[in-house]
Amino acid sequence: VLTEPDTLSMEIREYDLVIAGGGTAGAMAAIHGARRGLKTVVIEPNYELGGTGTVGGVTTYWFGRRFRDVMEIDEEVKKVSRACGLEMKPGVWSEFEDFHAGIKAQVYLKKCLEAGVEIAFGQIAFGAVMNEDGIAGVATAGEEGNVAYMGRMILDATGDGDIAAAAGADYETGNGRDCISYWASLAQYLSGETYRNNFSCTVMSADPRDYTDFILNGRKRGGEIFDHGTYVSMRESRHIRGKCRLTLRDLLTFRKYPDGLYTCFSNYDPKGKVTADLVYAGVLPPQVAIQIPLSALEPVDLRGKGIRGLYVLGKAISASHDLFPSIRMQPDLMHQG
Repeated sequence: VLTEPDTLSMEIREYDLVIAGGGTAGAMAAIHGARRGLKTVVIEPNYELGGTGTVGGVTTYWFGRRFRDVMEIDEEVKKVSRACGLEMKPGVWSEFEDFHAGIKAQVYLKKCLEAGVEIAFGQIAFGAVMNEDGIAGVATAGEEGNVAYMGRMILDATGDGDIAAAAGADYETGNGRDCISYWASLAQYLSGETYRNNFSCTVMSADPRDYTDFILNGRKRGGEIFDHGTYVSMRESRHIRGKCRLTLRDLLTFRKYPDGLYTCFSNYDPKGKVTADLVYAGVLPPQVAIQIPLSALEPVDLRGKGIRGLYVLGKAISASHDLFPSIRMQPDLMHQG
């Protein structure tokens, strides 16, 4: 955690909207923020946008609701794919469920640049810059040196709530009891063109040793393949505690909120250990829509006080481990952004 005087040794850059993470939700937030006239920067440690769905190699998603903003990306991916002679595989629900990771990353980049988004590739967002009113910026390190990106509004789209945690937000990891999270993946390349998921075990993203061990062990899997990915696709890690915490009960009772922000749709697919008695009794929650309120994106500190100027995007929003399988689909998180 840095305060504004601590940033004197860092380069200061000023924006309206600062987005930490250019993944599934962050890239979309950047595009639409810039289109609405905000001076926008997205901070991305990798060299492609899209996160789990591009560098992460998770390139097939049946569920999720494809609203107009998502369809804009899907249609452009389809157009570019056909121009490259690549046909998208037919899906269960639509023709857009399977996509080429590299093409989708380029579509995100094209849309961002057209909207006027500044992209800081190769910069790692490692801290929050705080002032007396709340969060004022994001501290980064990377190819451009130590840079503090200051903004009127900060979006934590790291996927793990890294900036919110640095800003003092309360959180739980995995199921909150023994920190067991759903499996992560280190993508396998069957060739220079084709990815395959490689979901193997749980990983603690905030623990450098555990994170490194996961990568080393993941690279031992796969047999005769072309190569492994370099980006760990986290299915789950931190859940930032927000003004509203979503639970499995909310899903099963079709709860509605006065500050409803968007609606998810998914099957219940945990790919890991749940804790709910309902599931242990043999009742699998049905595939239904669930409403997500804005207050689930608004982090609170250990005393329950909100952190001004900050929203959490992506899969780290305020939700229980047992609800999470129903709210993590790529189209839903794109629309959330």
